[in-house]
Amino acid sequence: MKRIGILVGSALALFAASAHAGNFTIIARPNLTFDPPTLQINVGDTVTFMNDPTSPGFHNVRSDTDSVTAFRCANGCDGDGGNGNPSGAMWTATVTFPTAGTAPFHCEIHGGENGVGMSGVITIGGGGGSPAISVDPTSLSGSASEGASTSVPLSIGNTGNADLVWNADTASATCATPDTVPWLSISPDNGTVASGDPPASVDVTLDATALTAGVYNANVCVHSNDAANDPVTVPVEFTVEGVPAINVDPTSLSGSAAAGTSTAVPLAIGNTGDADLTWTADTASTTCATPDVVPWLSIAPNSGTVVMGDPPASVNVTLDATALTPGVYNANVCVHSNDAANDPVSVPVAFTVDASSADQIFLNGFDP
Repeated sequence: MKRIGILVGSALALFAASAHAGNFTIIARPNLTFDPPTLQINVGDTVTFMNDPTSPGFHNVRSDTDSVTAFRCANGCDGDGGNGNPSGAMWTATVTFPTAGTAPFHCEIHGGENGVGMSGVITIGGGGGSPAISVDPTSLSGSASEGASTSVPLSIGNTGNADLVWNADTASATCATPDTVPWLSISPDNGTVASGDPPASVDVTLDATALTAGVYNANVCVHSNDAANDPVTVPVEFTVEGVPAINVDPTSLSGSAAAGTSTAVPLAIGNTGDADLTWTADTASTTCATPDVVPWLSIAPNSGTVVMGDPPASVNVTLDATALTPGVYNANVCVHSNDAANDPVSVPVAFTVDASSADQIFLNGFDP
């Protein structure tokens, strides 16, 4: 059961309100009765409960557990900014009844459940009330990269005067023939919006995990007991954005040069994805997680873009032994890019520096 629309006001205001159609009054009398003890109303009508204005007793009013609408009221109502504890003050509280059925009630001090003591029953008829669905927005759109997902909000409201019961599914073509759309899901996919309550909030998830780049269309179908608008079709457009895929060749580099000289080795940076690849390159003496300057290692060019479908970019990696002594030197070329799954790519480099010609003559004892 759901508490709805409870208003608190002065005695005069409530007496005036009770004169209007759809607004009724029940008074807690000092002789330990409610006046009237039984009342017939329609869905959407309100009932103002009040302590006797001429001789207020120590009372409150509480719905029985099987009431179609729950309330506990005196100086206002619990859960709606008021206080439902019994009181001897001149209290008033107004309750709206959105659901057809019965609402038995009692005073917690002088009555009890099932008609014991100070008690009464309100019967709520259909009153011609009906739900009226409102879905916002009327269409949905979203985008995500390949392998990712996104969620977009949908609200399901009720502008009618009876409870709206709804459920939602999907359709690849038309809501007349709903079916499973693997990339489209709804949570929650069912619920009830009582008359006067705020709309239900729904998350619609667009999942590109198994999709390639492109635009996909389907429908969210909202079914309800608003027969005049069943179902409501909400078109969905999902744009899946391509992602680049870096390809670096070769996966490692090696070269040699005599001390005091340099050499260059080629590196190709390609793109096998379906979006443009933007890249930069730097060096690291140990790991690409902490790039730094390696004096003997340089890259040209050190940045660029490889358009989807274009040939790889050609890069020259220069190994410079000008300031090195003979030996083997190791470092890394680090290629960073907008391929998030492979950023960075580490290319190990091994550089062998040989003795220079003059050094070699000296080592050979000047032998020809």
